[in-house]
Amino acid sequence: IHNMEKRTMIRILFVDDDTDYLRVLSYAFMKDFEVSTASGVREAMKFLNEKTVDMVCSDLHMHGEKGTDLQWEMKQSGMDIPFVLMSGDSDSMEIEIAKSRGATFVPKDWNMVNQIKQIAESIKSKA
Repeated sequence: IHNMEKRTMIRILFVDDDTDYLRVLSYAFMKDFEVSTASGVREAMKFLNEKTVDMVCSDLHMHGEKGTDLQWEMKQSGMDIPFVLMSGDSDSMEIEIAKSRGATFVPKDWNMVNQIKQIAESIKSKA
C-alpha cells in the first residue's frame, strides 16, 4: 500500500545552489510530496533525463547560472513540466522572460511554501 501511495504523490524537483535551503524545502514538502533536489542546472537536467517529475521549482540566481537557463534547456529538450521560479528579487527582467515562457513566479518569502503547495495541488487535481 505504501508504494502505491507514493506513486500518486506529486513529484517535485527543487533546484537551488544553497544546500541548506534545499534541506529546509525537502523537510517542508516531504510529508505530502515526493521530493528530489539538485544543486544546479547540470544536475537538474541529468535528473530530469533519467526520472519523471510533475513540477520543477528552481531558484533564479545560482553560482554562475540561472533558473531561466534550466527552464530554457527543459523547453529545448521537449520537457513540458510545470516550472516555478523562486527568487528574492521580485522585479527582474529574467522573471518576466520566465513567465512569458510559462513559468510561475514565487517570491522567496514567508508564504512561499504555501504558494508552491497550492500550485502542486492544482497539478494533482488536473492529473
